Amino acid sequence: MKLASRHLNQPLTDGLVITVEPITSAGTGAVHAIVVYEKLGLRMLGKAWLNTDGLWAATFVMADAIPSSHRRARALGHVPLRAP
Repeated sequence: MKLASRHLNQPLTDGLVITVEPITSAGTGAVHAIVVYEKLGLRMLGKAWLNTDGLWAATFVMADAIPSSHRRARALGHVPLRAP
């Protein structure tokens, strides 16, 4: 009988965990963010910020270059049109 009553409470426990865990995680993250902001201010953000504009530009150029080189190779007969 003890096992049956334990299974009846399982959905309640699961629901409680699913509800409480994200709330506590968000609260912990907020506390950490406030402490870091109070101690370091925005100075750290200005020094640690990573500018990814060049990375994005290179990614777009590569994404454009790869298919066009494949089309060019296919046009020259280097790449088969269909798998054998």
